[in-house]
Amino acid sequence: MSLDPAVALTVRYGLTLLLAAAATHKLAQPALFRATVAEYQLLPPAWVAVAASLIVAAEVALLLLLLTGSTPRLTSFGLVLILALYSSAIAVNLARGRSAIACGCIGGASAALSSALLWRNLGFAVAALMLQLPEQDRPLVWLDWLTVT
Repeated sequence: MSLDPAVALTVRYGLTLLLAAAATHKLAQPALFRATVAEYQLLPPAWVAVAASLIVAAEVALLLLLLTGSTPRLTSFGLVLILALYSSAIAVNLARGRSAIACGCIGGASAALSSALLWRNLGFAVAALMLQLPEQDRPLVWLDWLTVT
């Protein structure tokens, strides 16, 4: 099974936009993001700032890898890993009955935790896994670029 190059580009650019929006919000409001990470109550307080910084660094690194198109399989694996991390944090807090936490996804008005976020992350992970497939070897034509756009 192989992936059409127009579909591959659409997935790659879509995930790039997602990560760009997420990383931009976290970089623009680092204190808010650290507070969100702390609110999940999954880490000792001394680790929150380091974890928040590592999350942002991972998002930026994955964003750069998506932009360059280099190592698509490694990038895909990294995306699935970070989405699994986010989903685990959400699931733990939902199991604790703590849904009134801002997800910290994108923007200051992030959504409260819900099972819908878990399904959304699963959809993004499936999209990221598509990048594991080899691309068909065919040139892109103008209609492909219109589709990607």
